[in-house]
Amino acid sequence: MIKKINILFGLLFLFITILFYWSYTNINTKNQEIIINKYIIAIKELMPFIVTNNNAKLKQKINELNLQKISNIDGKKIFSKDITFGKIDILQNKNKYYLKIKYLNSEYIFFDSSQIILLKENNFIMLSYLLILFLLSIAYFIIKSIFKPLNLLNKKIDKLSKGDLNINKIELKADKEIQNLIDSFNHMASQINNFIIERENFIKYIGHELKTPLAKLKFAIENKDLEKIKKHTNNLDILINELILINLITKENMKLQNFNASTLILNALSNIDVEEENIEIELNDFNINADKQYLTIAIKNIIENAIKYTTKYPIKIVAKNNFIEVVNYGDKKLEFKEIKKLFVKNSKGLGIGLNLVEKIVKLHNFSFEYEFENNHHIFRIILKDKNAS
Repeated sequence: MIKKINILFGLLFLFITILFYWSYTNINTKNQEIIINKYIIAIKELMPFIVTNNNAKLKQKINELNLQKISNIDGKKIFSKDITFGKIDILQNKNKYYLKIKYLNSEYIFFDSSQIILLKENNFIMLSYLLILFLLSIAYFIIKSIFKPLNLLNKKIDKLSKGDLNINKIELKADKEIQNLIDSFNHMASQINNFIIERENFIKYIGHELKTPLAKLKFAIENKDLEKIKKHTNNLDILINELILINLITKENMKLQNFNASTLILNALSNIDVEEENIEIELNDFNINADKQYLTIAIKNIIENAIKYTTKYPIKIVAKNNFIEVVNYGDKKLEFKEIKKLFVKNSKGLGIGLNLVEKIVKLHNFSFEYEFENNHHIFRIILKDKNAS
């Protein structure tokens, strides 16, 4: 029995190691693509000032692009291109990426500090992996102390070790120690399955969400429209930060402050590409105590959801009596429980919007509601603690 347990857990450790290596490698590849794209965009914006030797404008543009100037760095070349009188390289050094521009006798090296957040995501994945290995180690020693054969549990573990993540819950009544082990296994299998599905969909979602702003930015660059370049660059930066925030939104990171409902709505609308005449606002201003950044993202996502699925304009935003609601036209009532699921797929793609809204609302202990009335979808956030008297 002990030999069988050793073999089974050996395979399980190997499988999970491969699984996390695959996930870690995939995310690293996607992060590299994001950073390379940002550097390519930065090259197009920096080169005019480098060529004209306009140091003042160059310094201003470096700050706008959130870049740091580095004196010297060596690393592996992952991108290289010859230009007139110079050369452009993107270097990799210890999981960090640097932009190197050589023009005439001058050499510039830049570092995009926003990639530090992406490195934190990689560290989170590694810590998750170590935590699961730790939990598996505990489970291994518990099983070794059990002498009774657990054939059903052995079969389930064997299926998992062979890569079958569609494992049904083990329904087995046993003594307390064995029952605890079974419960732990059920939870672990579910967590691994959910983790893999969410990571795969998250990578797909990043690619999907970045296509449109990158296309707009490319078009603006081709037309040398500096105003739109700046606007789309800022929007892209906001989008990337929001994607990173998905994993960082926690109770511990909340920063409560007092602000007006009008400020919240204006902040949300400033990050949305929509014509002013397509938005109607009914406002009776009131004070809110919450994390302004988180709630701005929540309201923004609800408005974007309304814009995406409305059958006609305007979109109406109502703020009064400690609630904010967004109203848009629609043909039929939605399954609110379904559309709040993470990465829910529909005819317009893959989304996280309403799931993220609910997560933010729950962190504040507020309420998130939905109604369908007279061909109108009504999404409402009640900005009052549910436990308050």
